[in-house]
Amino acid sequence: MEVEGRRRVQVFSSEIVEDARTLLTQRTTEPVPQPSSFMMGAVIRTLLPLLVELRRKGYSLTMLTHLLEEKGIKISPTALSGYMVKLSGPAEEAPARARRERQQSSASASQSRGTFVMKPDVTL
Repeated sequence: MEVEGRRRVQVFSSEIVEDARTLLTQRTTEPVPQPSSFMMGAVIRTLLPLLVELRRKGYSLTMLTHLLEEKGIKISPTALSGYMVKLSGPAEEAPARARRERQQSSASASQSRGTFVMKPDVTL
C-alpha cells in the first residue's frame, strides 16, 4: 500500500546555499523591520520597563493611564495592572487557578503529592 502525501527529499546545490548565506548575512547588519501597528499587549510589553520605573517612583496606575491616554493609548487602570502583572512575572509562572487544575487533572501529580494512593484489593 502506497502512502499518499509522502514528502520528497529536497536537495539544493551549493550555489543556492551560498546565495542564501549571503542574503542572511546582509540582513544581519540591517535593523529589524518594525510592525506598523501593535496590539495592547505588545504596547504594554514595549513600555513595561518605563511603566515599572514610574511605578517605583510613586506614579499610580491612574496617573499612568492618563499619561498613556495623552498619546492615544486608552486603557483602564485595572487592565494596565493586569498586563503589568502578567508581563513582569516569570514566563513559566502560571496563574494559581491553572496550576491547581493541572495538578488535579494529572494522576501522576496527585500521586506524587500523596493525596491518591491505589491499594490492592484485600479479602474480607
